[in-house]
Amino acid sequence: MSVVKNLGKNKDQIEITLEDQKQINTFAKRNTTLDELKEEMRKTKESLQNMEDASDELLMIDEPVVSYKVGEVFFQMNCNEVEEHLEETKSALQEEIRSLEEQISDNQGLVSSLKAKLYGKFGNNINLEADE
Repeated sequence: MSVVKNLGKNKDQIEITLEDQKQINTFAKRNTTLDELKEEMRKTKESLQNMEDASDELLMIDEPVVSYKVGEVFFQMNCNEVEEHLEETKSALQEEIRSLEEQISDNQGLVSSLKAKLYGKFGNNINLEADE
C-alpha cells in the first residue's frame, strides 16, 4: 500500500509515494543535523585555536606560577602543569574535530545522494536548497 499525492497542475502531475515522503523527511533531518554538526565544528575549532593561543602565551611567561581559569574559578598552577593540561585539552579537541569531520562527511554523502534522487524525480517541483 502506498500513499499517493499529486504535485503541480493538471498537466504536470507528479505522484509522491510514501517512499518519496520518507526520503524527503530523511533529507530534511540529515540536512538539519549537518548544519548542527558544522556549527559544532566551528565552535570546536575556535576552542582549539584558543588553547593554541594560550600555549603560545604560556611560552612567553617568566613566572613559575600562573593563574589558570577553569569555569569561573582561578587556580594557581605551575607552568608545567598548565602546559600539560593545555596539551591534553588540545588532544581531546583534535579528536573531537576528527569525529565531527567523519560525521559531517557521512551526512553530506547521504544528503547529496537524496538530493540527486529527489531532484531527478521531481525536478523544479521541489526545492531542497536552504533559504538565505
